[in-house]
Amino acid sequence: MKIYLLVILFLIQSINGFSQKLTTELKTKIDSIVNPYIKQYSIVGMSIGIVDDDKSYTVNYGQTAQQNGFPVTDSTMFHIASITKVFTATAIMQLVEQGKLSLDDKLVEILPDFKLKSKDYDKITIKHLLTHT
Repeated sequence: MKIYLLVILFLIQSINGFSQKLTTELKTKIDSIVNPYIKQYSIVGMSIGIVDDDKSYTVNYGQTAQQNGFPVTDSTMFHIASITKVFTATAIMQLVEQGKLSLDDKLVEILPDFKLKSKDYDKITIKHLLTHT
């Protein structure tokens, strides 16, 4: 569950400049879904982002720290740790779907200035990087 909340948080950071005004009805519905999780998982603060076609909305909850925290705003930065691996893999797979990249592409073809001491560095593919092999 926490990983989904972090994904949502990241998405909010990328869309907050385009955020629309929430209706009272939508805010109430979001609150009814989110508040039980906040209570169950003792979440101190979080942001939620919703994208519906060309409209996006943000809702902020809680504060930045358990003690002496500031209210969470659209500009609040959160530590997202290892979830960046998921974002990177998703972005790469989107490029693969668009035909701009292949999993079998060699890293040196994409980054020609990339060099390692190992003589086999030129065999490293995108797939190797994504699977850590």
